[in-house]
Amino acid sequence: MTVKKLSKIIKTKTICLCLMFFAYVSAYSQPFGGGAGTQQDPYQLSTKEHLQELSDTMIKTSGTVHSRNWTWNKHFRLMNDITDSVDFVIGGLGNEPFYGSFYGGGNKITLAINDSFHSGVALFRLLQDGSIDSLVVDGYVKIKKFFNSCNIISSAIYVAGIVASSAVTTWASRNYITNCISNATIDISDGVWLHAGGGVLGRGVATTLINCINNGNIIGPKTIASNRNNRLGGIVAELICSDSRSNIYNCLNLGVLDGTNIVGGIAGEVDGRSGNVSILGNTNQNFIKGNKSGGIVGFVLSGTTVSNNFNSGVVEGASNIGCIVGSKGTGTNIIIENNHYDKQMCGDED
Repeated sequence: MTVKKLSKIIKTKTICLCLMFFAYVSAYSQPFGGGAGTQQDPYQLSTKEHLQELSDTMIKTSGTVHSRNWTWNKHFRLMNDITDSVDFVIGGLGNEPFYGSFYGGGNKITLAINDSFHSGVALFRLLQDGSIDSLVVDGYVKIKKFFNSCNIISSAIYVAGIVASSAVTTWASRNYITNCISNATIDISDGVWLHAGGGVLGRGVATTLINCINNGNIIGPKTIASNRNNRLGGIVAELICSDSRSNIYNCLNLGVLDGTNIVGGIAGEVDGRSGNVSILGNTNQNFIKGNKSGGIVGFVLSGTTVSNNFNSGVVEGASNIGCIVGSKGTGTNIIIENNHYDKQMCGDED
């Protein structure tokens, strides 16, 4: 064999080895199960480990892009059911928000969350300027009280099946939760500092929920800390806006809500503030218990329209209960009209 031929063979093999190496590195370093994070080619999530990777990446890249983390303007898709029980909160102890777009494709994530130390407990700790669509969760979310660093008994503040709380970076931003289903049991009976516990969303700011369903039972706290309201809602426990950016459309609650005060089949407490929250076309079909409780909304503070909703569930409590709205605050621009309820199940509306 000539030196020329040997050199050619070595060169060819070197090129092949280099190509194999780069292919291996590319495959190994590719995040999640594939995809580029664009709307046309979203990141593909198919395992519990991919969800953990998402959470870890959010925490590691906190505030590196426009004061947002790495998920800002990124798109994610759940490729299949994840039945290997997810026992962690996406966002972690760092309370990092999810800023992206998450499409569940109608697939299911099974939850097995037992949590004591997060302020917000759900699949997602915090949704900010983001959206979640067509996601199903089942299993359970359970919290318990603990002694904090000041040796005071404490517990989680916001709890839900899908999103514990939502927020916005600017007043022009919004959050959307659409076509989502929670089959998860929400057990917050041991919570003492609970602020809001919902089937889909705990506390929402500038958030619109459309076509969402809660099938899971929500068991509220039995002990209430002083000066603390424990809001429960089949879809969302507390909803706030200040510029017509929070709404609930065409949602359904089929779960039992067993609370202490401020309980609503669709929403626990609603406050439109200087804007207006619209609660339109929703249905509750199960048992609601607690003071200041309503088949649709437990407590309305101000700036809210509750219209064209239906309640066929029993509402039970010692005071301030209603088939549609349990109690109204002293705020302005509260409109309650064209709602319907089953008198045999609920009695007459006050």
